[in-house]
Amino acid sequence: MKHIFYICCFILIISNFSVQAQSPTQNIKFKNLTSAEGLPQNTINCVIQDKQGMLWFGTSDGLNRYDGYRFKVYKNELGNKNSLSNNYVISLLQDRKGHIWIGTYGGGLNRFAPDTEKFVRFEYDKNNPASLAHNDVRSLYEDKEGIIWICTYGGYFNSYNPKTNIFTQHTNVESVKPRKPYRLFSATPDADKGFWLCSEHGLFYFDKETKSYTQAFKVQPPRIKGYANNFTYSATFDRNKPHMLWLCTYAFGLIQFNTRTKKIEKRWEPDPTNPDKLRGQVWSIHQDKQNRYWLGTARGFLFFDPQTDQFIRYLPDPYNKSSISGSNIQKVFEDKAGTIWLCSFDRGISHFNPYLDNFVHYDKIEPEKVNRVGSFCEDTAGNIWIGMSRGSVGLARFDRKQQVFELFKNNPNNPKSIASSTINTLLADVDGSIWIGTIGSGLEHYNPKTQTFEHFPPQLPQSRTQTSIVQNSPHIGSLFQDATQPDSIWIGTRGSGLFLFDKKSKTYIKHYNAYTNIKGPKITHNTVIDIIKDDRGSLWIATRKGLTRLDLQQDTTFQFVQKTEHLTSISNNYVTSLHLDKDKMLWIGTRNGLNRLDLKAYYDQGKALFTHYTTQQGLPSNLIHKIIEDKKGNLWLSTNKGLSCFQRQGQNFKNYDEQDGLQANEFATGSGLVTKDGAILMGGINGFNLFYPERLQVNNYKAHILFTDFQILNKSVPVTKKGLLKRPIWATDTLELSYKDNVFSFEFASLNYIYPAQNTYAIMMENFDPDWRYIGNKHFETYTSLSAGTYTFRVRTYNNDQILSDKEAQLVIIVHPPWWETTWFRLSAILFIIALLVIGYRLRINSIKKQKRVLKHLVKKRTSELRETNEELQQTNEELQTTITQVKKQNKLIQEFNENITESINYAQVMQNNMLPSLKEIKKYLSESFIFYQPRDVVSGDFYWFTPLGEESKGDVHNADRVLLVAGDCTGHGVPGAFMSIKGAVLLNQIVNLQGITSPEAILHALDHNIHDALNQDTTNNRDGMDIGILLIDFKAQQLEFAGAKNNLLYIHEDSLHEVKGSMLPVGGYPEYKREFKKVTLPLNPDTYYYLTSDGYTDQFGGPYGKKFLKSRFKSLLLDMHKLPMEEQNAVLQKTFSDWKQDHEQIDDILVMGIAF
Repeated sequence: MKHIFYICCFILIISNFSVQAQSPTQNIKFKNLTSAEGLPQNTINCVIQDKQGMLWFGTSDGLNRYDGYRFKVYKNELGNKNSLSNNYVISLLQDRKGHIWIGTYGGGLNRFAPDTEKFVRFEYDKNNPASLAHNDVRSLYEDKEGIIWICTYGGYFNSYNPKTNIFTQHTNVESVKPRKPYRLFSATPDADKGFWLCSEHGLFYFDKETKSYTQAFKVQPPRIKGYANNFTYSATFDRNKPHMLWLCTYAFGLIQFNTRTKKIEKRWEPDPTNPDKLRGQVWSIHQDKQNRYWLGTARGFLFFDPQTDQFIRYLPDPYNKSSISGSNIQKVFEDKAGTIWLCSFDRGISHFNPYLDNFVHYDKIEPEKVNRVGSFCEDTAGNIWIGMSRGSVGLARFDRKQQVFELFKNNPNNPKSIASSTINTLLADVDGSIWIGTIGSGLEHYNPKTQTFEHFPPQLPQSRTQTSIVQNSPHIGSLFQDATQPDSIWIGTRGSGLFLFDKKSKTYIKHYNAYTNIKGPKITHNTVIDIIKDDRGSLWIATRKGLTRLDLQQDTTFQFVQKTEHLTSISNNYVTSLHLDKDKMLWIGTRNGLNRLDLKAYYDQGKALFTHYTTQQGLPSNLIHKIIEDKKGNLWLSTNKGLSCFQRQGQNFKNYDEQDGLQANEFATGSGLVTKDGAILMGGINGFNLFYPERLQVNNYKAHILFTDFQILNKSVPVTKKGLLKRPIWATDTLELSYKDNVFSFEFASLNYIYPAQNTYAIMMENFDPDWRYIGNKHFETYTSLSAGTYTFRVRTYNNDQILSDKEAQLVIIVHPPWWETTWFRLSAILFIIALLVIGYRLRINSIKKQKRVLKHLVKKRTSELRETNEELQQTNEELQTTITQVKKQNKLIQEFNENITESINYAQVMQNNMLPSLKEIKKYLSESFIFYQPRDVVSGDFYWFTPLGEESKGDVHNADRVLLVAGDCTGHGVPGAFMSIKGAVLLNQIVNLQGITSPEAILHALDHNIHDALNQDTTNNRDGMDIGILLIDFKAQQLEFAGAKNNLLYIHEDSLHEVKGSMLPVGGYPEYKREFKKVTLPLNPDTYYYLTSDGYTDQFGGPYGKKFLKSRFKSLLLDMHKLPMEEQNAVLQKTFSDWKQDHEQIDDILVMGIAF
């Protein structure tokens, strides 16, 4: 017995296990900049931010200026002494005058004037003791007197006086002999008294007053005797303890040095065997404004807590685009807005903002896997239960206090373990237990007291006389418990409707569905996605085909579906989420926007008037997954393009995306929860986010805005002495343009790097624009044909939180008129015109007198000629009258002939229409179907045919074991095509209904044989035939058979389009080729959409360039619309065809048939 007991305990333990959750600090989302974004080279050595806010990066291949959108690169130009001396940049400084000082590896020192974009070089000259000490410049610093202090790797500490243009090497090393501070890495100022110098021989102190080195310290541990690697790269004073220096070393890790006692207080040495400790060289340390410590090392970027000695390492992950780009971090730098920039060796730049970490992200709930989180609930102890899919574990319990996930996994040896790893919905029972809706295994119930699961799998129907209610769906879509009736659970399924489950008897006591052949109240669809209850006692039920209200007292239902003609109907029938707010407003999320229904007005007036909110009102996406209300009454909406906060009072949307720290832009339907303490959880394809709405930090940084480029005719204008731009555009205050410069553009940038893509702008061209124009996140503007005059171009910027900066960019623009619009030219032109008028007047008088004399002579001559011409015209008129009489007789004969032909064609149309089965008849068997049929002429060469097989009819209810559906496209169109289509329909009726042939490929063989015989194609040159697709739908076997002759079947399943190809030859014609028709059998899956079509739709010419619609565009159209109801799909097809065709002629008959299950 003991052994059995131990075995049971072991099975219970391995059914669930715990995983430590990642802390918020561990899950930083980095943004990366590499050569793909414009960097000339991915090794970044240094970074500064200038006074205006522009970032400057020193790389191994040039100096880079970054404005948040693009890099401008400065490099050495052969033969140009005003260019950068060397492309390997390793140190940067901006002095008080705005100059950028650039230290290079081997090229000495450069001073760059940004307003002229000219470089001045300073290089080592062995014959000049007043020159730079060495050409390898590692560190730069400017003191309050304007002296530039320089650390070089070779040569002593030296300084530069800009007033005298003299470099001074400081060589007084008497106090520190025999050690020499000869190869220096960096200098840290000591309150303007001196400098702490980091070198390859350890730490030195330099006294500014005596200009001498006064102290030297080794960093090697006491246990190491003799010479050791004392390379010390940087020293940083602690923000809270100004007497403490943090030393970054090559061999001995991180060191805390007390400048008062001149002793090392503590060491954190590398431990290559422990991944949770330092590993490799330490290059840089940064203490942020919240006193968090960040380390750049050769083995990763680290968060460091000196009090607990805890290190958290961040390393690149090729499968995670939000991971850090490189592992060798040379420099850690914080800009004015709090963004931390990481300069890596050979992997570009990474950056993040630790102060705006609003959304905590949990991704790896299951070890080494990223789960899709589909549902949440909170138990009485405050633990969060998480339903997941796409992993080996589907259920987890999250202890927020301990930050531990307990995972529940199916154990085939334990019948009381959870049955499924795909959890769709969760419900915390008022009694403390948990109800679990699975995909594939039905309903589960967890008892926290016994820590066991009870299973309620789908039930199989026993007999038609059975009176008990059977729940036969393995897929649970939603769960709801009415607190006033705690012994019952409402269960929404996928495909079988809504059930009421009695907990005591463990039976289903009520069932509501959408089947028309079953008595009782009907819901809109059998897939139930969400359920809530209002204060009037009614249940509101979200389904795939509309919204249903269930009046529990009257046991009646009311359906709400989209009606395109009613603008106040629900915006879409696919309802994804429901929420009843504090003001008794019902909010409905759909796949086409958010809806609001005033329940008070609805119950009082009996009218359902839905208010719609879509992307036009500010939503990031029209697909709403979940609606949650926070403490302030704001609605949080998860969508397919991020998270949106809807402020009901102001009717404003504030949107967040993956850049803000979201698990991804795509969330999961129904995955959301507000906890008892006000936290909101939203789940999606990459784990879940947890956040407190009232604690969200706002980006209040008000950045400078600069003009970054000026273009004429889309070409950047260079800076030249005699050109339009004599200084860079950002340093230009007035711009003078010629009238010929009639197309010019400005680019501008807000130097706020937190989310540059979310910075927005407003612009105004004074004397042209009447007011400010908001242009969104577009950061350029083009003006054309400005009239001559003086203008002021002004730009304002808003950051990602729509905070308006108090800084503004302005530029005066003077457009000079052409010479013909100047005042002197206009005066000259007026005088010239007056003179011309006087001369012209006199010439005109003389000309008139001369013309009068000539006219008298011409009048006499013309009068005589007119008499002769009149007689000839009379004779011609008599001849024309005779001809017109004859033409009228011929026209009458032609008109009578045309009327006879038209009457015959119209009769052919009646015959053809009578041959075609009615859509009403088809819908008796295929309720979800449509036919778009549009002949090119009065009659058509395209036709469709339908017949049920094994039919049973009871009243209005029609059932058949199988149905055949045919789409045909005959040779030609108009009357010849119509005769061929009639022949095809007759032959199909004979083959199927008289000969009993029902297999699609056999029907094609028989049809091919009959057409060859009927048209004598074996002995004549007749090549007429038809492209045809035949679909046999077997409801009993739940399968579908297809065979095609030069016709294919398209179907869409799980948002993917598939194509089943038929034979390459048509039926009929070309008797020299042997036919081999094959059928393909497919399972009849739910939520699958099938389409048969002729080639008329795809061959139609139209669009902006008069080209064919093509099959690829047709497939994309099917994918975009396939989830719409079939009637709406038909309408979309017709409208798209009409919009594409425009004024072009229809070139062929159109036939598109669609069915869904």
